[in-house]
Amino acid sequence: MKRITSPKNEFIRKLKRLHSASQRRKQGMFPIVGKREVVRALEAKFPITHILSTNENPEISEHLRKNLANTELIWVSEHVMEELSYGETKPELLAIGKYVLPSPEDFDYSGRIVVLADIEKPGNIGAIMRVADATGSKVIIASEHIDPWNPNIIRASTGTIFSLPWVLLPPQEALRQLEKQGIPIVVATPEAEETYWDVDLKSPVAIVVGSEHLGVPQSWKDSADILVSIPMLGIADSLNTSASAALLLYESLRQERV
Repeated sequence: MKRITSPKNEFIRKLKRLHSASQRRKQGMFPIVGKREVVRALEAKFPITHILSTNENPEISEHLRKNLANTELIWVSEHVMEELSYGETKPELLAIGKYVLPSPEDFDYSGRIVVLADIEKPGNIGAIMRVADATGSKVIIASEHIDPWNPNIIRASTGTIFSLPWVLLPPQEALRQLEKQGIPIVVATPEAEETYWDVDLKSPVAIVVGSEHLGVPQSWKDSADILVSIPMLGIADSLNTSASAALLLYESLRQERV
């Protein structure tokens, strides 16, 4: 196993630049931080070029090691790992994945879909992916600005991003594809008269949620088959967008099981 102890190592300096979205795209790779996330990427057979560990014998099960034929294992000092980590996280494992995105042509529009309409906060995107995984849903990230391989998205998704069916599309293309496929579009918005439990949310359905600050863009509201609201009985006028998505996705699941 290769050993690196200096943060000034040229390879480590190259990896540190992956903190930037533009560098992730330019270099064609991104970091996967944390043992749970790395293991889930391996289980999904996602292409990984390097695994860095502060343990000379990282805990990776034997059947997962079979996926490491083209992956270099590197032991790094805790100081080096701290230089590469994000926020307050001090992981034992960090992997480098190839920057590849799911093909739009391969996305299956059947079933339950949650559409993330111009949601900007990576933590919310990852949290919604985690809920989508839990409810057997698919995800469309409808945005021209989001980097899906932001480490905060990966962490908030708890690594489910590697096995979950999802696709990144420009907003107008996402809307065009849903209309082309004949998928009913349900938009969550506070001004809707009907509450989400009073409408048919059984799949196939596309449930659209927006950012907490701006809500769902008007173009989605204008194209919606149904507008729904979530009752708010206190002084708050909105929920966290991932909480809203969870309520609607679980209601859809509940209706299908009744």
